[in-house]
Amino acid sequence: MSPLRAALLLVLSAALAGCGFHLRGATVLPEAMTRTELRGAAVDGPLSVEVAQVLRNAGGAVVGPGEGATAVLHVANERVHRRVASVNAAGNASEYELRYVLTAALNAPDGEILAPQQTVTVVRTYNYDTSNVLGASNEEELLLVEMRRQAVRQLLRQINRQAQTAAP
Repeated sequence: MSPLRAALLLVLSAALAGCGFHLRGATVLPEAMTRTELRGAAVDGPLSVEVAQVLRNAGGAVVGPGEGATAVLHVANERVHRRVASVNAAGNASEYELRYVLTAALNAPDGEILAPQQTVTVVRTYNYDTSNVLGASNEEELLLVEMRRQAVRQLLRQINRQAQTAAP
């Protein structure tokens, strides 16, 4: 490697490190979320399944009422909005925008607020082919699954950040 390239690489690395950039690692849970009770979402619904998966991957667990929860995640709202993003020359929808909104707060079992209510919004667009309605429907479902996963991870990162700043 030429000295110029090595120097350029060193300067670029220092600039990235100086601005606070770092790769996003695995989801880190606050200590209080090792055993989390989920309220406000259907027990076997897709959101609950996703929360359980993310918590399990991060070393935590979802527990039921009366099973010794260390925290309670209150899901206040989960909404999906779908709107036409663009139309073709014939006036038919050619692109849709999906907006997934998740609002939740984290409390201790005694009601103490560990992280105040927070809202996460994930937006995606997809092409809609009127000659392949089934394919477009499948694409929308896959997008919703990924958007839900992203929203849950983002929400847990925000809760973790809140818990760290609230800790003495």
